[in-house]
Amino acid sequence: MSQNSKEALAVNSKEHVEKAITTAQKHSFAKAPSQKVGAIQKLVGQLTTAEPYNHNGFVWAKRPQAWWVSTLGFSVETFRRLISKPPFVRECVLDPDTGKKVTLIREGVYGVKTKKHVQNILAKIWLSKTGRRINGAQYGHLGGLADEWGMEKAPEIFKLVLNDVPAFMAGAKIQIALLGDEGYFRYYDDFPPTSFILRFNSVGIEMHLMKEQKAYSAKSSQKTLSTLTHIK
Repeated sequence: MSQNSKEALAVNSKEHVEKAITTAQKHSFAKAPSQKVGAIQKLVGQLTTAEPYNHNGFVWAKRPQAWWVSTLGFSVETFRRLISKPPFVRECVLDPDTGKKVTLIREGVYGVKTKKHVQNILAKIWLSKTGRRINGAQYGHLGGLADEWGMEKAPEIFKLVLNDVPAFMAGAKIQIALLGDEGYFRYYDDFPPTSFILRFNSVGIEMHLMKEQKAYSAKSSQKTLSTLTHIK
């Protein structure tokens, strides 16, 4: 395809989207939730056709949140609520072209979690628990935790560790004693660094197993009690 043809195609695509948006803004996007969902579906379809954005193996509609709510005529709260559940999948990313945050939307189901996705989840958990943001090196530690704990279990185990730091530190101290390196140990008053958690990630696994065993025992006891009561 010649350069002139590519430019013409880009112009036509842009004009198509702008025309669709103008049409959308002229119509009332109704008040019923189903009609609002339909309005989003229509706009997403137009954008993915005219300006498809590829991300993590899927095609998305990409625009800043302010653009979405302005075009649709919804409040931010309504927009977020509608795109946070089926049939939509959403993500917030930095636009590689502008460096600004954009909202990606597509129809479908969530794909298999990527390692980066899990790292971002762990980073949010860390921020919510500690009030501190993750830096570059720490982000790498989170990737290590995803590898060691598995991408499905990592968020659950990370929460467990941060919710019960004393138990985690006690387990780490036992491991250090077994390794014969008492000099490595340092007790952290609040939260141990991500490097320390990664170094003793097996303690997190043990904590998770103990939690599951406790839940299983409680369930078994309840089942036994129910059976005995029934016999009586």
